[in-house]
Amino acid sequence: MATCGKRLPKKRCGSELWREHQSYGGMVRSLVLVVVVAAALAHGGWLQVLPAPGHVGAVSEASCSGGSCKGLYNPVYIGPACINVEVWGIRGGLEWAASGGARMTVKSGGVLHAVSRCRLAAVPSHHILAYHEVIYGARPWGVPVCQDESFLALPAKMSSLPRIVVVFNYTVLRTRPGITMSVDSWLFKDDNHYRGPQAGDVEVLVEVRADFKEDYAKIGAVTAPVLVNGRVRYVTFDVILYELDWTFIKFKTQEELSGVVAVDFTYFVDRAKEVLWSRGWSRGGTTADAIDSLYLMSLELGTEIYTGTTAPVDVDVEWYMYRYHIHTEPRSVSTEQALRNAYNAMMQATAPPTTTKTATSTVTVTRTITATTTETRTATATKTVTATETKTVTTTTTQTATATVTKTVPITETVTLTSTVTETAGGAPLVTTVTVTAATPAVQIVYVTSTIYGNQVASPQNAVGDAAWMLAAAFVTLCIVARIMRVISQVLDLAQDVVTVLRHVAEALFLKKRSRYTTRRDYRQSRRQVSKTASRGLRGPSRGS
Repeated sequence: MATCGKRLPKKRCGSELWREHQSYGGMVRSLVLVVVVAAALAHGGWLQVLPAPGHVGAVSEASCSGGSCKGLYNPVYIGPACINVEVWGIRGGLEWAASGGARMTVKSGGVLHAVSRCRLAAVPSHHILAYHEVIYGARPWGVPVCQDESFLALPAKMSSLPRIVVVFNYTVLRTRPGITMSVDSWLFKDDNHYRGPQAGDVEVLVEVRADFKEDYAKIGAVTAPVLVNGRVRYVTFDVILYELDWTFIKFKTQEELSGVVAVDFTYFVDRAKEVLWSRGWSRGGTTADAIDSLYLMSLELGTEIYTGTTAPVDVDVEWYMYRYHIHTEPRSVSTEQALRNAYNAMMQATAPPTTTKTATSTVTVTRTITATTTETRTATATKTVTATETKTVTTTTTQTATATVTKTVPITETVTLTSTVTETAGGAPLVTTVTVTAATPAVQIVYVTSTIYGNQVASPQNAVGDAAWMLAAAFVTLCIVARIMRVISQVLDLAQDVVTVLRHVAEALFLKKRSRYTTRRDYRQSRRQVSKTASRGLRGPSRGS
């Protein structure tokens, strides 16, 4: 507590108003602290995996030629996660049949780009070539652990984990012969990620895009809430079940979900438990009731490439992943609210990545500057008339003429315009901004910024570049037209000034002429007066004098 003469002003010592102010201030600070803590508890946490601007240039790549392959399994760190081309479909005997390659790259702005182009002379028995994936956690088979332990440390028992939501934004450009986009996970009986899956372990996979059906393994369907482009929808998923060395349960969407998609992973684990329980499932010492006691090893987001059933087959697949967040919420939060919270957190936290290209073009702009020079010439004429009889009258007439000479001096200025094209990839909308600046300040140039909105393009590089060059050309044309209009305006103003000057000269000449006329009339009157005076002097005085 502050005391008089120390922390509190002396003039407020003992003031009831001041004490009341202190009391209210403490209450407000306490209330703000409570609200902040409640908000933190209500909204859980989130981790940004993509974009990964600090890892631009990171590459996971595989290639095959001449009957041999390399890099088929190639995890690469990108911060708290790893990217892996994982071309597992031809490992162990089909390398001879493949020619081509696959590549996952973190592009400018942290965007993930995946492309696979190859030819297969034979197809795998399971008809899957690869799973291009982003890994979080401790994936089986001894893959290096990729995670942020301060956010979510795996492996961990499902019963100890919060609600987990994955939200991502992707665009597919080519899909020959077919692909899926899915969230995959591994649930193990123990936390040993150096081994492969075995009886009693469960793989749960959720497909939000599937270009091929698996009706032969379908055991039912469920309806689940999924957020698509900001709106919660209830989507039907086919339930597919395989019993391999482990139990593989898959939820396959009946419709394509693209753009920004959010999936409640915990919700689908609960549905998997219900499906297995309804079938009386028990394997390797694990029952459906015990799934919550299994260890979540890893979360994976990626694309399976489907080869089809006949050979040869040409694979041509390409997609972009712009954003990917992992979001956690308390289990008490509903799935619908958790999906909305995850979507809002990602959209507010992640700025669209940009790529910048600079092109320089030179434009010659001609500006005419009019300089007006006024030259004055004065001509003086003097005439003297002398009458010696009585008095001498001298009249001087001065004429002054003023002429205005206008000279137009053309000046040509060359201005270098630099066009900066900014391409924004990722999310909706796709934004292209063109900014033009002047390198020479002699000509006044209006700085213009124009924005183009779009959703998705088949080829972001070519389409955006063409639009940018068209905008730059249009801007230069507008600058030239504006300069021509300004020159025309200056010429009209000059013509008006010339007319004004000519009118003033005419008025001046008129006034001079009138003045000369008045002077001559006075001279004649004085001559007549002198003559009359002289005549009276010669005749003598009149009679009446």
